[in-house]
Amino acid sequence: MVVKPLDSGTLDVASGSLEFSARRLTLFELVRDASSISLAPTLLQEYIQKRSEVRVTVIGGDVHAVEFEPRDLEETIDWSQLHSGLEYRVILLPEDLQTRIRKFVTWYGLEFSALDFARSTSGDLIFLENNPNGAWYWLELETGLPLSDRMAELLTRPRLAATC
Repeated sequence: MVVKPLDSGTLDVASGSLEFSARRLTLFELVRDASSISLAPTLLQEYIQKRSEVRVTVIGGDVHAVEFEPRDLEETIDWSQLHSGLEYRVILLPEDLQTRIRKFVTWYGLEFSALDFARSTSGDLIFLENNPNGAWYWLELETGLPLSDRMAELLTRPRLAATC
């Protein structure tokens, strides 16, 4: 099991500091620590043995996918938090998966989203989570994808006035 706080960072407390980041828990630890895990919004995910991660950034219906993996195979729970020591490559998702992603994002009424997938050791893409306010600029810096151009187009296009 993987436990992930909704935000990562450090909290200073009287006894020192507490670091909040994704980490793997055994079932024993999960049961033992359930009362403290329940104190803050937390995601619980099945642990997946993976060879890479894929961040899919959707901006105004455009689907951009970047696969990244560590240069060394040291076990890391959430590689997207590393930003360095990773190899990046732009990938083209199958059209049926792109269609399902667009439907998913549209169903939630989003114009932008960052979806995370794990590529299992068998090569399957496994959906992990949707980040409706996920980071994306670092992927442009690493790959040259024109994400900021797409975002600027999205933010400046004319909209229909909402009616109540």
